[in-house]
Amino acid sequence: MEKKTVVKQDIIKHIAVEAGVTQSDAKQIVQQVFDETIEGMLRDETVFIPKFGKFNVQHKVARPARVPKTGEPVTVSARRRPSFKPSRLLKARINS
Repeated sequence: MEKKTVVKQDIIKHIAVEAGVTQSDAKQIVQQVFDETIEGMLRDETVFIPKFGKFNVQHKVARPARVPKTGEPVTVSARRRPSFKPSRLLKARINS
């Protein structure tokens, strides 16, 4: 079975059909949801969507490491990384 990748345009088309709106309106809605999710994460907020999951930013502290090839010690700088945790309902639906 070949896996299909769902792209943003597929989501827009589906929402337009299901909601009975134009693709242009659906595109604006989808883009606004994505923009608000990103903006919330940039403000270091957790973005929670019931029955789907939560998006947040994990803070990674600086840590010592080594270059595998030379064994030279280096420091991996602190960073922030986006994270998604699916809801129990989403996990259950995927695993059923």
